[in-house]
Amino acid sequence: MHLNIMVLLKDQVYLQRNLYLELLSTIAIVLLYSGGLQALQNMMIIAALPFSIIIALMTFSLLKALREEAKQLGIGRIKKRKE
Repeated sequence: MHLNIMVLLKDQVYLQRNLYLELLSTIAIVLLYSGGLQALQNMMIIAALPFSIIIALMTFSLLKALREEAKQLGIGRIKKRKE
């Protein structure tokens, strides 16, 4: 029984990978045929935009967490003494 499940999972991954490959190559061919290289480049930029926003938010979150941890540990910027 366990072996059959593993075979089914491998088949599913194989089918999913092939579907993704076929869709991606079809979209690229259609874009190249209809609008040339510029259309393909524009599509790639549009597709990467949500990922870029997520990366920017993750960077902001990391900086915020590092500042909070520095405050807890008492490290970071040196405060000027009042004389």
